[in-house]
Order: sequence, then structure tokens, then C-alpha cells
Amino acid sequence: MPVSGQNTIKMDPDLKSNSTALEAKRKAITTFPKYQFGPYAIVSAKAGWTITKGSTKMRFILEDTNSESKTKSSFVLVGNNDTVKVNMVNKVLTSETALGRLSTTNQINSMFMAEILVLADSSSWQLKLQTEMGPQIAGSFHTEGELTNGDLKIQIYPIKEWESGKTDLFKMILGYELVLNNQSVAAVQSPQMTTKRSVWIRESLDEHLKLALATASAILMVRSDLIQADLAH
Repeated sequence: MPVSGQNTIKMDPDLKSNSTALEAKRKAITTFPKYQFGPYAIVSAKAGWTITKGSTKMRFILEDTNSESKTKSSFVLVGNNDTVKVNMVNKVLTSETALGRLSTTNQINSMFMAEILVLADSSSWQLKLQTEMGPQIAGSFHTEGELTNGDLKIQIYPIKEWESGKTDLFKMILGYELVLNNQSVAAVQSPQMTTKRSVWIRESLDEHLKLALATASAILMVRSDLIQADLAH
């Protein structure tokens, strides 16, 4: 179904003209989000445990703390008579400085990785998304990513602007654009502060590449939801 009655992310006009907006509907309110969009659907999922470790050093009257957390999860997606298994790992490094009860976050570095296995032909893809936040980062926020099968390399770029030209109040990421050989091949709308999700995939692509892009879109939507759930705690 076309997306209507809501804001739409600003994407490449050629992609928008050569794709159909697929509204992503969440099947149920569960711990792990299960989305269905067009012929694609997450049919099962498993949320893993978060492991955290850290170290603290005193610097005069200041206390410097570095912590590391790692979370694993997985899901199975079906679409166009294919089944895809996805294993995800999110590793977050946090640096803080405290003075008594007051603390300041210096930097947060998140490395998100997903291994994608297409069961029909045993082909595999890997998605990487790195995010850096903090006063030490130019603009205080930087994100870049890639989807690859070893031969094709698809760049993942954040979208922070609505089609209307407006941005989120806190300059949060509203979605992502996936680019192959300087051509936009897919986009996903996944703002963290709302459950409205949509996916666009270029119609002229072969079904195998569409499946990979649909899986990547599902991963990015799930990641956004999991971040939103963490912020709510």
C-alpha cells in the first residue's frame, strides 16, 4: 500500500519514481519487532542478552569510565519463496567523565553488524553500520554503513530530512538510503520516535538483490526499534 497521511523522508527522486512505497506493519507489540512489508515478513525472532563490562580511572578529582556492551539477536525473514536467516550483534563503547554525582558522556561508538544467509542458495551478505556520537565528533553525530556480498558493495547513508525540508527536532536519523554504483536502489523510513515505517526498492532490480535490500531494510527498522526501546528504559 502507498504511504499516505504522514511525512515522507527526502530520498532520491529517481528512486521514488521507480519504486512503490511499501508500508511496514508491525505484526504485534512484542519485545522483538516483527515487520511485514509487501511480499516480505519477519516470521520469527530471538532477542539475546546484553553483556556489559567496564573500567574506571581516577584523574585528579575526575573519574573516567569506559564501558563496553554487546547485544546479540536474530530473526528469520521470508519473501518471494525465499527464506533468510539474520544474526545481529551490536557493540557499544561509551566514554564518560564524572565529578562527584555529575557525569558527562564524552563519546559513544556503536558498531552494528548483521550476517545475512539466504537459505535457498546459501549465498551470504554482511551489513555493517557504525555510529559515533559526542562532543569529540564533528557535528556531534556521524553514521556510515555498508551492505556487501563480497562482490557488490552497497553504501548506506543516513537521511535526516523530511520531503518537506523539515528535520527532526533533535536532528535524529529518519531513515536510510542504499546506493549501488552511485544509483539509489532502496530507502527505508525508520524514525526512532514513531512507529511509522516504509520501504522503497527499485523495481527494475532482480529478485535476489531485492531480497537482500528488503532484508537490509528490515534490519535497519529493527535496529531503530531496539534503540528506541533502550532509550525508554
